[in-house]
Amino acid sequence: MAMFEGEQNLNVTLQRYQSALSALVNNYITFGLTHNDGLRGEFRQSAHKVENQLKSVDSALQPLIEQHEPQVRIYRLGITALTSVVLILVLIKSFATFYQAFVNVLTFFYRCRRQYQ
Repeated sequence: MAMFEGEQNLNVTLQRYQSALSALVNNYITFGLTHNDGLRGEFRQSAHKVENQLKSVDSALQPLIEQHEPQVRIYRLGITALTSVVLILVLIKSFATFYQAFVNVLTFFYRCRRQYQ
Protein backbone atom coordinates (compact mmCIF):
# COMPACT_ATOMS: atom_id res chain seq x y z
CA MET A 1 0.00 0.00 0.00
CA ALA A 2 2.96 2.35 0.62
CA MET A 3 3.92 1.88 -3.01
CA PHE A 4 0.45 2.91 -4.12
CA GLU A 5 0.67 6.17 -2.16
CA GLY A 6 4.10 6.84 -3.66
CA GLU A 7 2.72 6.30 -7.15
CA GLN A 8 -0.22 8.54 -6.38
CA ASN A 9 2.11 11.30 -5.09
CA LEU A 10 4.25 10.88 -8.20
CA ASN A 11 1.19 11.16 -10.43
CA VAL A 12 0.04 14.31 -8.62
CA THR A 13 3.54 15.78 -8.91
CA LEU A 14 3.72 14.90 -12.62
CA GLN A 15 0.30 16.43 -13.24
CA ARG A 16 1.39 19.64 -11.47
CA TYR A 17 4.60 19.68 -13.49
CA GLN A 18 2.68 19.12 -16.72
CA SER A 19 0.22 21.86 -15.82
CA ALA A 20 3.00 24.31 -14.94
CA LEU A 21 4.92 23.42 -18.11
CA SER A 22 1.77 23.84 -20.20
CA ALA A 23 1.13 27.26 -18.63
CA LEU A 24 4.74 28.25 -19.31
CA VAL A 25 4.49 27.18 -22.96
CA ASN A 26 1.19 29.04 -23.37
CA ASN A 27 2.71 32.17 -21.85
CA TYR A 28 5.71 31.94 -24.19
CA ILE A 29 3.35 31.59 -27.14
CA THR A 30 1.28 34.55 -25.93
CA PHE A 31 4.45 36.63 -25.49
CA GLY A 32 5.73 35.58 -28.90
CA LEU A 33 8.17 32.91 -29.89
CA THR A 34 9.81 35.26 -32.43
CA HIS A 35 10.00 39.03 -32.57
CA ASN A 36 7.06 39.12 -35.00
CA ASP A 37 4.68 36.84 -33.07
CA GLY A 38 2.38 37.38 -30.11
CA LEU A 39 2.45 40.41 -27.88
CA ARG A 40 6.05 41.13 -28.83
CA GLY A 41 5.04 41.30 -32.50
CA GLU A 42 2.08 43.57 -31.71
CA PHE A 43 4.33 45.88 -29.71
CA ARG A 44 6.88 45.92 -32.53
CA GLN A 45 4.21 46.80 -35.10
CA SER A 46 2.89 49.58 -32.85
CA ALA A 47 6.41 50.92 -32.39
CA HIS A 48 6.93 50.99 -36.16
CA LYS A 49 3.63 52.84 -36.62
CA VAL A 50 4.63 55.44 -34.02
CA GLU A 51 8.05 55.75 -35.65
CA ASN A 52 6.45 56.42 -39.04
CA GLN A 53 4.08 58.98 -37.51
CA LEU A 54 7.00 60.76 -35.84
CA LYS A 55 8.87 60.81 -39.14
CA SER A 56 5.88 62.43 -40.84
CA VAL A 57 5.60 65.01 -38.03
CA ASP A 58 9.32 65.72 -38.33
CA SER A 59 9.10 66.17 -42.09
CA ALA A 60 6.06 68.46 -41.64
CA LEU A 61 7.81 70.58 -39.00
CA GLN A 62 11.18 70.80 -40.76
CA PRO A 63 10.14 73.62 -43.17
CA LEU A 64 8.66 75.57 -40.25
CA ILE A 65 11.88 75.15 -38.25
CA GLU A 66 13.97 76.28 -41.21
CA GLN A 67 11.67 79.26 -41.73
CA HIS A 68 12.13 80.50 -38.15
CA GLU A 69 15.84 79.73 -37.88
CA PRO A 70 17.03 83.25 -38.88
CA GLN A 71 14.69 84.80 -36.31
CA VAL A 72 16.04 82.44 -33.64
CA ARG A 73 19.59 83.49 -34.54
CA ILE A 74 18.66 87.14 -34.08
CA TYR A 75 17.07 86.39 -30.70
CA ARG A 76 20.10 84.35 -29.68
CA LEU A 77 22.48 87.18 -30.59
CA GLY A 78 20.28 89.69 -28.78
CA ILE A 79 20.13 87.59 -25.63
CA THR A 80 23.89 87.00 -25.78
CA ALA A 81 24.59 90.73 -26.19
CA LEU A 82 22.20 91.69 -23.39
CA THR A 83 23.67 89.09 -21.05
CA SER A 84 27.19 90.29 -21.86
CA VAL A 85 26.25 93.93 -21.16
CA VAL A 86 24.62 92.99 -17.86
CA LEU A 87 27.67 90.97 -16.81
CA ILE A 88 30.01 93.81 -17.73
CA LEU A 89 27.88 96.27 -15.72
CA VAL A 90 27.88 93.90 -12.74
CA LEU A 91 31.67 93.60 -12.98
CA ILE A 92 32.06 97.38 -13.19
CA LYS A 93 29.74 97.86 -10.20
CA SER A 94 31.66 95.18 -8.27
CA PHE A 95 34.97 96.81 -9.13
CA ALA A 96 33.64 100.24 -8.09
CA THR A 97 32.39 98.82 -4.79
CA PHE A 98 35.71 97.08 -4.19
CA TYR A 99 37.63 100.24 -5.10
CA GLN A 100 35.52 102.34 -2.69
CA ALA A 101 36.00 99.80 0.11
CA PHE A 102 39.76 99.74 -0.57
CA VAL A 103 39.91 103.56 -0.46
CA ASN A 104 37.95 103.54 2.81
CA VAL A 105 40.39 101.05 4.36
CA LEU A 106 43.39 103.08 3.23
CA THR A 107 41.80 106.29 4.51
CA PHE A 108 41.09 104.63 7.87
CA PHE A 109 44.70 103.43 8.23
CA TYR A 110 46.03 106.80 7.14
CA ARG A 111 43.87 108.62 9.75
CA CYS A 112 44.86 106.11 12.42
CA ARG A 113 48.52 106.62 11.61
CA ARG A 114 48.21 110.41 11.74
CA GLN A 115 46.26 110.33 14.97
CA TYR A 116 48.65 108.03 16.85
CA GLN A 117 51.97 109.52 15.72
